[in-house]
Parts: sequence; structure tokens; C-alpha cells
Amino acid sequence: MTLARIGRFQVERSLGSGTFASVWLARDDDLDAVVAIKLLGDAWSRNEDARRRFIDEARALRRLDDDRIVRVYEVGRLADDRPYLVMEYADRGTLADRMQLRAQLGQRFSVAESVDLAIAMAGCLMAVHDHRIVHRDVKPSNVLFRGLTVERREALRREGRAPATERVLLGDFGIARRIEASGSATMVVGSPRYMAPEQADPDRAGTADERSDVYSAAVVLFELLMGRVPFRFDSIADLQRVEADRPEPVLRRARPDVPPGLARAVHRGMEHDPGRRFSSAGAWVEALAATRAETAPPAANVRVLDLRTDPARGPGSGASAGTATAVRTIPVAASTMQLEPPTGTDVLAVEVDQDRPNGVPAGPPPRRVAAVVTATAGAALLVSPALPWVSGPDRLGLHREVLGTALDAGAAAAVIGGALIVSAWRLWRTTRRWVARSWAFLAFLFGSGGLVLAGYLGGGLVGSTGATPRSGLLVVAAGGMLAILAGWVELRRLRRFPTLGPGVRSDPPG
Repeated sequence: MTLARIGRFQVERSLGSGTFASVWLARDDDLDAVVAIKLLGDAWSRNEDARRRFIDEARALRRLDDDRIVRVYEVGRLADDRPYLVMEYADRGTLADRMQLRAQLGQRFSVAESVDLAIAMAGCLMAVHDHRIVHRDVKPSNVLFRGLTVERREALRREGRAPATERVLLGDFGIARRIEASGSATMVVGSPRYMAPEQADPDRAGTADERSDVYSAAVVLFELLMGRVPFRFDSIADLQRVEADRPEPVLRRARPDVPPGLARAVHRGMEHDPGRRFSSAGAWVEALAATRAETAPPAANVRVLDLRTDPARGPGSGASAGTATAVRTIPVAASTMQLEPPTGTDVLAVEVDQDRPNGVPAGPPPRRVAAVVTATAGAALLVSPALPWVSGPDRLGLHREVLGTALDAGAAAAVIGGALIVSAWRLWRTTRRWVARSWAFLAFLFGSGGLVLAGYLGGGLVGSTGATPRSGLLVVAAGGMLAILAGWVELRRLRRFPTLGPGVRSDPPG
């Protein structure tokens, strides 16, 4: 669906859509300003409960009126009586966008960055809870970023405060409710991957309060640190927690750079029993702030290679003709490092020059090291038929060497070598974790085949004819061992570090 106008606003493009509503980028010609407009879906326009919740969201946002909450400017209705909200436009996207970009670049958020974002989220929740409202849908796509004007940054500098370039906002209050209503009957609503256990329980859904929001925010912090949510499930019926997946031991095992205090704070924020969690977002902020001294990183240089889009082409036009390549090196503190592309920029690569375990590893990324080793093993097996495999007396009693090309096993070795090279090529080029895992397993399997072939043939010929193994068999055995080692190490690495290794994306949800 496309719209030209919503009320008096000129629609420019769609920002996204969900089950109940769509969001549009529009321009207010009267005030010469850009706004976001949330429009109730046509399928729900005649549903009284959906319309009531939509208007309740506007009232909740209007009551909050805080710099940390997306503001509502006005409420209107289309000709078909569908309501819409005119809201503040978060021009720097969502936390989900930034997490997706980091996954594509194969970079995790540093511990300091994760803590800073978690503290900002908790600050947003404090503003919400101060107005006796529980959000009930805290997740990365509802954490928004809006750039600060030059005047605002200058004002902060004069006040002696950190010269921030953006502020963090919390949005989407479609299922928020008054804390005073806690305990009353309500349906189960929210995002299964982030909702607290009591919120997902039909018998306890009405008891969700500030601690439920803290739980969801702690899940987001875990995801920032690990590149995945702590529990794999797609529906409320699948809310099965496994003791082995408790946050603290998982964090300490997978990320040794996570301080013990931070691991405990995440663990306590995600306690299944609400009574054992932090009692409020403020208490959680205090626990996170106490870990800042342990997580402060040194300065880093960020080198960004980008394509600067011609402004005349407009937003979202992509990188094609009319672009210019630019390389910028920016000294920043890693705790404030931002990898979102500037307006009108398509980021091709980001390199972080930082002597920390959180930064990009020096040298070739581990996935490509495995690919190089696998290719080397494949090349060894490909050339092995041209080498002598065994030597011994022939029927005339003369000593001679038998090349692999004279044996059926030589053809098998060449086939395995070709398969290993294909596996290496796919490992080098893939950007998806499950594909990398599949080809790493095949490299392990083909390597095992080469090793078995060398052992079977060598043992058979030596045992039956007294022949002596030569270099060809040793090359096949060594190539098989290399492929086995490369495949096994890469499988272990992908299992332990879901997003480590530039260019490897996390698996799709579930």
C-alpha cells in the first residue's frame, strides 16, 4: 500500500509495518519538519479494542513527555475514520538496525558499548516507570536513536556535560499498561523472545510490572554481548528454560572480557522469579554503573570506507552512479563508537584499530583461515595422483614406483581434493553462519575420507605385496588430516561464538 498524504502531511516513504499498524515518514510543510506517522491498519480499523489501544498509546506517550520517550505531536483521523499518530522521527534508526549491521560486519559490541546502551535503556524505563506505566515490549526494534542538533550539543558542552551526538528513545507503547492495573486479568501479549516468564504465563500475565521490563532489558543486554538471545524459542508455548543456559556462566565462558560484576547483573536481571530480580530500573542502573570502571576501553581509531550518496538522488536510492568513494579515520572512545551509516551513506566496511579482545582480530578472520587450510588440503589431494604412491618389485623382479594415476584410488583422491577446494571456496565467500557450518562439516567429512583412503590403500598394499608407501600416500594422509583439523576447529568456533568472524551473520531466529 502507498499513500500520498495522511491528513495535512506529505508522505515520503514507508518506515515499516507490523501486525496492527504501519509507520510512514512524512513532511509537515507548515513547520518544515520531518515526522513519523503511525497509522492503524485497515484490517483493524473496525475493531473497537484495537482502536482503543491505539488511542491509549497516544495518551500514554503524551503523559510521559520526556526526552527519553518518543513524543506524540497530534492525533488525527483519515477519511475512513482510521486514527493516526504524528510522532517524533528517530532519524538514526533502531538498536535492531545497529545489531544487524554489526552481525553483517562480523563484529560484536564491546562490553563498554553494551553497558552504555543498557544504562540508556534503563534510563528510558525509569522515565516510564516514574509515570506508573509498564512498557511490556522492550526489545531492540523499540529502542530508537535521534540525532542532536548542533545547538543542543553546544548547550550540553556549556553545561559541562558530555557532548553527545544523539539520544536514546523508547517507543511503541501499544501494549503498555498502568502499574496500578497489575494483578487484574489480561491476555498474554509481547514479544516471546524478550518477555519475562510471568508475562508469558496466562495465569500471571496480569502481574507484569517494572521488574518485567527489567527482565526484557537484561535480555537485550545479553544479546548485545553475545550476538543472540539467551533462549531459543518462537512462541509462548516454547518458553522452556534450560539450566545450562543460565546467563552468568554462558557470558563468562564465551566472553572472558565480561567482568564478573556485569555477568552477575545480567544474571540477576534475568532471574525467573521476579522477587529475585532488581526491584526497579534504577536499581539495575546502579548495578550496571558500578561495572563501568571495569569496562572502560582505550581510545580506538575507526576507519570507515563508504560511498557518499549524491544528496540530489534522495534517501534510499542505494549506491550506484553518482557516488564518490571516501575513507575517513576517526579517533573515538570505543564506548561511544557507532557503526550506523550516516545519512545518505552505504557503509562497505568498518575496521577497528583497537588492542582489545573486543576489536576485530588482527590478520585473516578465523573463518577464512579455515578456508585457506581446507584449500591447501584440497590442493594436496589434487596433485597427489602425480606422485608415487608405493614402490616395490614387479613381475620381472625389477624395482619400480607406482604413481597414483595408475591406481583407482588416485582418481578418488582427486575427487576428494576437488570437493575440498569447493568447500574452501564456499567457506571463504559465505556470509551466513549455517552455511559456514555446513561447509565446515563437509570439509571435516571429506578430510576423513582422504585419511581413510590413504590408510586403507597403504595398509592393503604393504600387507599383501610387501610394497613400500611413498610420498603420494603421505600427501593424501596429510591433506586429510589438515581438512579434518580445519573443519573441526571452525565448527567449534561457530558454535561458541555465533557472530565472530567478519562477514558471518547469525542464524535466522529459531
